[in-house]
Amino acid sequence: MTRLTGSAMMSQLKCVAAIVGAGAQRSAHRLSPDAGTQRVVTSCCHSPVFLEFKGGHWLSVYRDRLGADAPAVELRTMLKDRPEGAAFEDEIPSYQSHSPRFMWRLFKAWAAMGFRVPKLEPIQPAT
Repeated sequence: MTRLTGSAMMSQLKCVAAIVGAGAQRSAHRLSPDAGTQRVVTSCCHSPVFLEFKGGHWLSVYRDRLGADAPAVELRTMLKDRPEGAAFEDEIPSYQSHSPRFMWRLFKAWAAMGFRVPKLEPIQPAT
């Protein structure tokens, strides 16, 4: 992944900041009309923002969109389809599928939410 610096980073951060509230500049992409996930990107520069799972109680947010205050990466999941020879040069635990720890943390978060599934505002499909 390419890391942005300087004016390119500021441009993308401003763009990403514009995705919330009235007049949001975002669009959704689905692999098919019946797909259970949608990928949400900014409309102006197509920066990825988050991945939403239909019926899920969480969003998978692109960490770089959280800026300097982003929490540290604790684990990686769903690596079974990564390219041959792709390796990581750090000590972060990595799993081929969902780890028990990950599933437990999701369950605890869902319980804290009263087992509700939040509704997102409709997001305009990409054209």
